[in-house]
Amino acid sequence: MLYVIGAVLTTTVVITACGWWRERRALMAERAARRIGEAALLREFRAAAAADRAAEAVLGAADEVLDGALARHYQHHKEGDSDA
Repeated sequence: MLYVIGAVLTTTVVITACGWWRERRALMAERAARRIGEAALLREFRAAAAADRAAEAVLGAADEVLDGALARHYQHHKEGDSDA
């Protein structure tokens, strides 16, 4: 009789432990997926921020080139007006 009770209790404990272990593994997998998703979003954000910085640098350089060309253009016209 005690053998049967022990077997039933052992089986119950094993089944409960297996359920707990499956739930734990599912939660761990969910956390890992969330971390992977967050890391992907962070990489995407960093890439977008780097692209924005690069675009700003290009626009800044283009502004400097255009400002220099405009200054040379006006300087050329000023020099031309003083010769006449």
